[in-house]
Order: sequence, then structure tokens, then C-alpha cells
Amino acid sequence: MPRKPDRLNYGDTIGIIAPASAPPDPKNIDRSVAVLEQLGFRPRLAANVRQRWGFLAGSDRDRARDLMQMFTDRRVKAIICVRGGYGTSRFLSRLDYAAIRANPKVFVGYSDITALSAFFFKECGLVSFYGPMLTSEFARGASPYTLDSFKRVLTTDKASGPLGRP
Repeated sequence: MPRKPDRLNYGDTIGIIAPASAPPDPKNIDRSVAVLEQLGFRPRLAANVRQRWGFLAGSDRDRARDLMQMFTDRRVKAIICVRGGYGTSRFLSRLDYAAIRANPKVFVGYSDITALSAFFFKECGLVSFYGPMLTSEFARGASPYTLDSFKRVLTTDKASGPLGRP
């Protein structure tokens, strides 16, 4: 049965991971953290979020470890990806699905991150969210509509409303 994680509250800690490609401009991570703080959340960077291993944001082992540490840290209420790109499917076999099942959290991303979302649903029944990523939308100045939608979907238990702009 699908399992939707608990909604977020302002002041909650959001884990920041880089499970795919490294960001072209590492300063975008800082810009994104500032936006999350302005929205009322406490960002926590994964240990390897600024790493570069070729075109990836760290080795497969390091990226998998970062993801699992965020899922098992009880203080972290949500996990948002820095960016997509390539690389998430390379470490799926390194994940502990029992630990993820036992610690359901809001998980946000798209693009290559869809590999994680699909496996979380298949292996854990965890509902994840196709939503803005840090160096794509947040660092580049997300529109008020995007920020409002992000907050509404993740902090309320009400339906998010119709698709498209009102």
C-alpha cells in the first residue's frame, strides 16, 4: 500500500543530497540553502554534497551513503536533491530499503532522480514528489508560483488544487 510521508512543518530540517551529477556552479548550493531558510526550513547538507568525481557528485558509495544517512537521521524530515543529470541508477543496489521503509520522508526531485522515486515506490511503497530541485529552480530564482506550490504541497494535508496557474 502506498505510504505518504508526514507533511513538513516550518522549522523542520531538510536534508540536501547530490545523488546524480555535480552542480556546474557549487555556489548555487549556497543560494538554494538561503531560499530554503527564507521559506522557514533548516537545510542540512550531506557530507559529500560538494564533491566531484568525474561528472558525478561523488562516488557511487558516497552518494548512496549520503542518501541513507538522511533517511536514517530522525531529525531530517525531508530530502531534496541538488540536481538530476546522471548517476542515480548506478547505486540503487547499495540502498537499504528496509531502513527507508522504516523512515519514510518527503523526497523531492526529478530528471535522473526519477530512478530513485520509482524504486522507493516499488520497494518501499514510499510516495515521493516530482518537484523543484535546488540548483535548477531554487538557485536561479524560482517563481512565486513555484515556491507557493512547493510550500502548499509539502506543508499541508489538503489537495494541492488544480494544475496550472489560477
